[in-house]
Amino acid sequence: YITFLYYVGSGLNFKKAIDSIKNALPSCVVGFSTMSSVVTMPVTLTAAEKNISEDPQIARVAISTTVNCHDVGECISLPMIALTIYFINFGTFPPIETYLVFAMWVALAQFGGVSVPGGSIVIILPFLSEHLNFNDEMTSLIIALSIFMDPVGTANNVFGNGAFAMIINRLNMFVSGLKLKVAGKKTA
Repeated sequence: YITFLYYVGSGLNFKKAIDSIKNALPSCVVGFSTMSSVVTMPVTLTAAEKNISEDPQIARVAISTTVNCHDVGECISLPMIALTIYFINFGTFPPIETYLVFAMWVALAQFGGVSVPGGSIVIILPFLSEHLNFNDEMTSLIIALSIFMDPVGTANNVFGNGAFAMIINRLNMFVSGLKLKVAGKKTA
């Protein structure tokens, strides 16, 4: 779906979308290898500025404000992984009220923590043992799965941020065009 977003951001121009994706691929590689969107930000920013030659300032604003938006996804993925591990180990699901309290605390903790590689899982470890009675083996499994998935999430995040910047640029051009039409009617 991210490639489709590049297509939309390119104004439905297939060649421009392919060129934009080629510009963004280095940020994917750096994001995957560093597991840090913040460390990858200069590469992502350079790619977005190439893709938005009309107004690079939009790229700077869009990339810097969305750099860690994948933390929202971890608010969903980590509780789901925990739920799966819980079911595998106990053969049942936790009570819904227990799980909802756990998921709420995980979501709150995500926004209170620093976005560093592996940081999300470290933040939720106390909640796993307190709310879901995770033992050491279960905790080790969720840590391993989280570290395995983190590079993929980061690469997708920085790749998507580049597409988001292009879409914001398209919206800006559309709104600017509307303002010019309205201003032209007022002066006529």
